[in-house]
Amino acid sequence: MLKADEQRIVSDLMLTKEAFSIASSNFLQREQNYFDLLNCSLGVNFKKIIPVDDIYFTDKQKKSIIKYTDQEYWDFMNFVYQNKETLKSIGKHLDDFSNSIDFTNFPYLNVPRRYSEKDFIDLILSYYSTYGDKYYKIAKKYFDEKRIHIGCDRVQSFVMGYFAPIIWLHSGYIFSTITDYNGYTASSIIHELGHAIDAEMYLFPQQKKVNIYSNMFTEIPSTAFEVGFYDYLKSQHIDVIGGTVLRNNRAANIIFPFHRIREALVDEELLIYENGAAVSSNGKQYNLKKEITYGIGYDFAYHLSEIRKSNPQEFLKVLNNLMTMRKEMTFDDAIEMTGFNYEDFITGKYIKPTIKEDCLTLKKRYFG
Repeated sequence: MLKADEQRIVSDLMLTKEAFSIASSNFLQREQNYFDLLNCSLGVNFKKIIPVDDIYFTDKQKKSIIKYTDQEYWDFMNFVYQNKETLKSIGKHLDDFSNSIDFTNFPYLNVPRRYSEKDFIDLILSYYSTYGDKYYKIAKKYFDEKRIHIGCDRVQSFVMGYFAPIIWLHSGYIFSTITDYNGYTASSIIHELGHAIDAEMYLFPQQKKVNIYSNMFTEIPSTAFEVGFYDYLKSQHIDVIGGTVLRNNRAANIIFPFHRIREALVDEELLIYENGAAVSSNGKQYNLKKEITYGIGYDFAYHLSEIRKSNPQEFLKVLNNLMTMRKEMTFDDAIEMTGFNYEDFITGKYIKPTIKEDCLTLKKRYFG
């Protein structure tokens, strides 16, 4: 089983107060990641090794963090209300489409093919090699340096996987709760490696303060690499049915979130709280932050996938532009950058055929 190098984690987290002060002042929004690392079940009680009291913020930093968190909330609110009609429109088109084909999610995550540990690693690295040397080398480094840990069972901050950056080292760790060496686990690792590539190629060098509240494009790079992996499984005839099941499962991560987003935003009395949760006037609860972030992420990923099928170099160009400029982009800017006509993107014109084909294929296979 892939395990992270515990001694390296301990070494990476053993900071002087000066080093931590520098790191935290540059990336105030990420201080929670250090504690996520400490809470991971790696057979070592890190809280005893590194007393939390020794990891400190000055009073000035604490005030900055509070101020920054307030700003995140208002940035998130501004995004929601500036793009309210666009989000609702995407939701309506997806609802109509879903009803027209009787969309069905097939969460048969035990269907994807299983691999030996060596073949599992080779599969992931061979996939990333299709993007070029830069992407391959970052992915390989995480395996070579034992920065990937599978079977992390006490992490509350994620369900499938999580990329925990170590800002001052310009690197990080990937944790996954899944334990099988199959296509589903591979897709989780590939998704988190997408975050690692994003961080190492763009966020760390540019000192970008991109966060999940104020920037709703955080998940685009990771989901783009993930959805590309499903296409790779199918096009290379590695696991056609497994790739179809997984891609169908991710289509559900566009359709269902946007249904809930639309349902929430039509309520004029919707209350949105600081953590991104929302409550409608009739008491229904939504995790609006998560719905929007992942809904947008997978919607863009599906569109980028269509670009890559016909023009891999154009795909890399668009993805590079999205990763480089996302902090300054509006939602409309991001859509325009994909090269798709605005109306076609909102209606889902170019992604609907793939979603429909996968759904019909699986219905025929499992329902006859």
